[in-house]
Amino acid sequence: VKVQPVYYDTFSLALPDLASGQIDGGLLAIGDAINVARHTDLRVVAVYDNGSFNTVVSVPEISQIKDLAGKRVGVQVGTSYELLISEMLASVGLKMSDVTLVNIDPEAVPASLGTTIDAGFVYEPYTTEAINKGNHLLLKSTEFVGLYPDVIVFRGAIVKERGQDIEAFLKAWFE
Repeated sequence: VKVQPVYYDTFSLALPDLASGQIDGGLLAIGDAINVARHTDLRVVAVYDNGSFNTVVSVPEISQIKDLAGKRVGVQVGTSYELLISEMLASVGLKMSDVTLVNIDPEAVPASLGTTIDAGFVYEPYTTEAINKGNHLLLKSTEFVGLYPDVIVFRGAIVKERGQDIEAFLKAWFE
């Protein structure tokens, strides 16, 4: 099947494009898929990983999760990434109310560490960017495997109109 990949420097910009029909499908965390599905008919056609390739990075002074008490934690509020922050905090006996959440895109986290946030949710290449600036890798989401899987989604009309193309895409993807 012929596919035209669309790359977004800021991943969150893909979500309104998917909801408005400017793109036909995408690779999303399950929570993002649920949020987009509130605005358009969206179909999950496959799970492609267990959502375990994300991280939380922090300023160098924060070396343990428990050190986040009273600190500012950057995450896209209302996404499945917020769930990871909640579970991370709970793993050391902290609650969400023990930190100040700052609504921020993962792409902005490396530049914001030490200024507007003390720690933040990121994924590659932003994990490496943050660490190369001297920050600390606080958590790998592999410690919470399966918390929010990543899925392949298409708009409902595309599934209905181009089912064979989607089947071919999935065969190629998993090959």
